[in-house]
Amino acid sequence: MIEAIVLAAGWSSRTSIFKMTLPLGEKTVLEHTVDAMLEVCNKVVVVAGHNADECEKVLKKRQGVKMVVNRDFDKGMFSSVQRGLKELTNDIFFILPGDQPKVSPKTLTRLLAADGDIVNPSYKGKKGHPVLFRGDCRQGILAMPEDGILRDFIQSRESTVVDVEDEGILLDIDTDEDYEKIKETFFGKE
Repeated sequence: MIEAIVLAAGWSSRTSIFKMTLPLGEKTVLEHTVDAMLEVCNKVVVVAGHNADECEKVLKKRQGVKMVVNRDFDKGMFSSVQRGLKELTNDIFFILPGDQPKVSPKTLTRLLAADGDIVNPSYKGKKGHPVLFRGDCRQGILAMPEDGILRDFIQSRESTVVDVEDEGILLDIDTDEDYEKIKETFFGKE
């Protein structure tokens, strides 16, 4: 069983409106992200915080999705990672920010085919998301202090890097300009 954590709890403070429910074609940003994960994963845990009700509305009809709320989301992204990990039942899982709507399911399959407890995708020499975790990683991340940083955990262990032909692993929506770029590049002018 393959599981995933999609992080959707932040304030979206660098965009003018809540980025998870911004439209991209006929779906929202969050729907694109979750649907890509559902093509490979049996269960996707979406960790919401700010505007959790909006996230739940757009995902409520999807099989295999479990919505959880991180009431401490203002403590940072790592608190949402740990909240999501508590909902997993397996030790093979992906972690992906919810604002990365263009990750290809083929990339997920490539990562699963690679050896290693931590597997990072790379596009043109630059690492991106999602990251695949196996083995005792879940317990290791949960044992870290709540103000930890996931990158520190990843760097403390040996990891495998897989080159992929998927620019989507690098494309997130931090600003209104990022959103416009993704919208135009992948969905044309709307």
